[in-house]
Amino acid sequence: MNSNELKLEIIQLILKVEDKAALLAIQEILKNKIKTSEDLISLVEEPSENIIAVHPNKIIGYDADGNALNLSDYHKKIEEGLNDIKNNKLISQEKLEKEIEGWYGE
Repeated sequence: MNSNELKLEIIQLILKVEDKAALLAIQEILKNKIKTSEDLISLVEEPSENIIAVHPNKIIGYDADGNALNLSDYHKKIEEGLNDIKNNKLISQEKLEKEIEGWYGE
């Protein structure tokens, strides 16, 4: 498969995606690729420990809004979540379901 065939296949797959968070993540990956011109294939082929050791600022994931996260950002998000739990900043399943129902009425 050549590059143009691969691009067409990716476009066809993207057209089937309805999840906005997934689309934002794809958008961020492509933006990052254009900005940094790093080879994303290395993310798949290289063990994550090597990537993080050699490239501490390399994007390793995305948050729910599609924002890129490096390892430091990822750890900060985990700490924020653990602090929320410690400080009882939680929402019950029932309250969350009611909140979500309200979204559809807007």
